[in-house]
Amino acid sequence: MKNHESVFNNEKSNTFSNRHFGHMILTLFGENHNKNHLITDSGVASIDNESENNQENDKNATYYNPEKGSFGVYKSIGSLEGAMDAANVAASVTREMFEGEDALNNAEDMSEVMESINDAIYYDPASGQASGAIGRIVEKNGKKFLVYAAVGDSQIFLVRDEEAKPITTTEKPIENSLGRSMAKINQIGEIPLKSNDQIVFCTNGVTDNSNVASTINHATSASRAANTLVKKSTTKEARAAIVVVV
Repeated sequence: MKNHESVFNNEKSNTFSNRHFGHMILTLFGENHNKNHLITDSGVASIDNESENNQENDKNATYYNPEKGSFGVYKSIGSLEGAMDAANVAASVTREMFEGEDALNNAEDMSEVMESINDAIYYDPASGQASGAIGRIVEKNGKKFLVYAAVGDSQIFLVRDEEAKPITTTEKPIENSLGRSMAKINQIGEIPLKSNDQIVFCTNGVTDNSNVASTINHATSASRAANTLVKKSTTKEARAAIVVVV
């Protein structure tokens, strides 16, 4: 099947997975969704090369809710046939927590979300394990901040003044991933943001791309930037990217 693009225009929060779409590219254009005054543009894209020959059974999922300024990307490995894979479990837990009644505005809150994701995957061993990166744009005392957490080889970049700076580093999933009994939430934090900053949440195929800044700076919109990032990914495993402009 050839790659296809799909545009979704609904006003609800969105959790996306390519599990049932094979080699399709899924893109959500953010222009009609960015009602959060902290965000000026956003977009998401993903490619999943799941096949019968892929013994790793890689899949990706994203959580995308620009109205709440909340985002997440996840990659799973090793789910059993018929089981809900870890990436989808992670996206589901993130949605439940981010869209609950309690405000999640601090780095410690992001760690709590990751711990809940880890528990959900761990107690459903058929789902395998996952890497993930989550974040939320918040306002404190009139200033914008990104609060975030990451586990495994999913990563977050900050693009500012035409330069891309990694906010998190990649961890080998075999050493640290969501769903392991000894998973560690080491990478959490809070960083102040400036106008026109661009934040990239991405799975490992995208982080291998050394031209993140160039791709972002030459794109005409956040959704096009996300699309280009996944197309330029240097791996053939699951790839997903979310680009947010503040």
